[in-house]
Amino acid sequence: MKKTDIKIDKRIESLLSLIANSNVIADIGCDHGFTCIAALLRKKAKKVIAADISNPSLNKARRTAKELELLDSFSFRCGDGLDVLEFGEADTIIISGIGGELMRDILLKGKNKLDISTRLILSPNNRESIVRQWLIANGFLIDNEVLVHENNKFYQIISALTGKPEDYSEIELEFGKHILNRKDENLEKYMMIKIKNCERALDNLKKSDKNDDKKSEFSKKLKFYKEVSSWFQKK
Repeated sequence: MKKTDIKIDKRIESLLSLIANSNVIADIGCDHGFTCIAALLRKKAKKVIAADISNPSLNKARRTAKELELLDSFSFRCGDGLDVLEFGEADTIIISGIGGELMRDILLKGKNKLDISTRLILSPNNRESIVRQWLIANGFLIDNEVLVHENNKFYQIISALTGKPEDYSEIELEFGKHILNRKDENLEKYMMIKIKNCERALDNLKKSDKNDDKKSEFSKKLKFYKEVSSWFQKK
């Protein structure tokens, strides 16, 4: 395999874009290891820790790193979450491709592995608000957020480091203050899908005399989604 054979998708590109020069990047749940490999090839890190709970996944990453003659810059760790790390060992930790609740639990369990200078780059598959709530409650400043659209799916990526947390409204917890403020075209598409899903859920709830709290919750969200969508119609 040649270095030019490594195809980096938009999500990985966006993960890497949030990293300055790093000494050691740890990719928790590395799967095929492409994020670590791309980080080395782009000189985003001097060393990488590829960690996964699955030995077969680690073996895939190890084979690719060997073919590209990058093994000297790799450390492979099989284990659960941040258990594989020593305190402060990685100055950048990437966790991507898992649900928000599991991501929160990994951060909670492994908080004692995080140094004051550790940067977190997080991309949950869902329940992003739970991750943001944990970061804010545990003394992290969310300093950037990116919305990626790829293969008909949307991914939020959150960058955070130790600092004075900002207040986030309920809707900012869901979509990200930086993403909302940026108002890029991905947000417009994302919001239209959210509106359709919310309207469908409300229609189903209205068929029942119960679930008044849920109806109120979805009505509130739908109102905000439509308000954000109107930003783009005024351009």
